[in-house]
Amino acid sequence: GASGAEAGAPAGAGASESERVIRETADEVNGMLVDRILRAEAMDWGETVKREDGVEVWAAHLGEEVWGDWPAGVGPALGGGRIEATMARAVVDASPEDIFKMFGRNDLVPEYNEFCRELEDIMVLDGSTKVTWGATGRMGPFGPRDFVTRCHTTELEGGVHVAGNLAESLPELAEACRAKGKSGSYCRMEVLIGGTIARPIDGGARSEYTILCLTNPGGSADTPIGSAIMNKVAATGPLSHVAQIRKMVAKERWNKPLPGE
Repeated sequence: GASGAEAGAPAGAGASESERVIRETADEVNGMLVDRILRAEAMDWGETVKREDGVEVWAAHLGEEVWGDWPAGVGPALGGGRIEATMARAVVDASPEDIFKMFGRNDLVPEYNEFCRELEDIMVLDGSTKVTWGATGRMGPFGPRDFVTRCHTTELEGGVHVAGNLAESLPELAEACRAKGKSGSYCRMEVLIGGTIARPIDGGARSEYTILCLTNPGGSADTPIGSAIMNKVAATGPLSHVAQIRKMVAKERWNKPLPGE
């Protein structure tokens, strides 16, 4: 991980209270995030809603009880409304280590996340945790959505790799990114919790690959037609994501030279 001087240094005089709290509680919140991802995965998801190309997809409407209490100033303020939850699982022909090498690189994100058109790091908390601002393009009749997200990766016992995403508010930093953004206007959509779990199988040569997404769609997506479109995104998004990961793995994209190299 990054040294304390780089990662845990106090935020400067211009930093907001939320930035200070996010830095001070980084380790505690990262642990809570990983725990909640594993607990959400272990929930009873019922029947699959889709099964295609070796990918199984589950969906659920959840109340706020899955969300729990984060330290004050951390995570998003839930504006009521329901939480849409999706889980998908597939086998990927690469080790967890190689898959997670790709996740460490912003330049590769648009290759496996079709909804990410803009991405910028706004805070680095330690060697395995940062906060990013990202935005989608237009989604059908909806204008671009933007996200402020804590991204944390860790390796657990047995070579299991976990990536956790948690919505953060950080309004001042987000507004600065919006002002520079390509779109000009954005509607905040919160990925409350996102998780990716890669478990080694076949001696570590392949991975059981699970993705989890808990979202609060926001804006016009809360209307019935908006909800229908978001549900379609939830059902097809994991299929295209896994297809892209498989393509990237086949090309060993983790070996792609970094921009400028």
